[in-house]
Amino acid sequence: MTLSDDRKKLADHAAQAALRDIVWMLDSDGSVQKADELDGVKVVALLRKSWTRLDPDKDGITRVELLNALRNPRSFTPEEYTVLHLLSKYFDMIINFSDDEDGEETRITRKDAAVLAQFLLHSNHTLASLSRWLEDPSRRSTSVDTIAPPPLAGD
Repeated sequence: MTLSDDRKKLADHAAQAALRDIVWMLDSDGSVQKADELDGVKVVALLRKSWTRLDPDKDGITRVELLNALRNPRSFTPEEYTVLHLLSKYFDMIINFSDDEDGEETRITRKDAAVLAQFLLHSNHTLASLSRWLEDPSRRSTSVDTIAPPPLAGD
């Protein structure tokens, strides 16, 4: 790992801590809690509308880019800014929707956003309910016995 890589990793960790703090503050005043039930179709539309402002370097939305956006509320409509609150809260969930980065996932890529859109547009999920569903241990199989063997060749 080079010095530049170390600095990037440190910057990402600092941004991650700052994002957690912001989400905590927004949760304490109820902003994110109200936004949690925002319709999935609306979230997708607003994310698509504001994507170029959130990702000016076209390499995915990093925590630092999201923090910069949150510091400039006048650059966004109130609804778009609400989506920024949601992206902050669910950032770690969204970045893991697709394995499209070498090493650790650190940004919301277009692929992550596309998978998010599929979840939200083709289900009745909000980001909050999607998060609960993904974390629900009852939807995961824990027994190897429930996994069927692969089909035999020629069958």
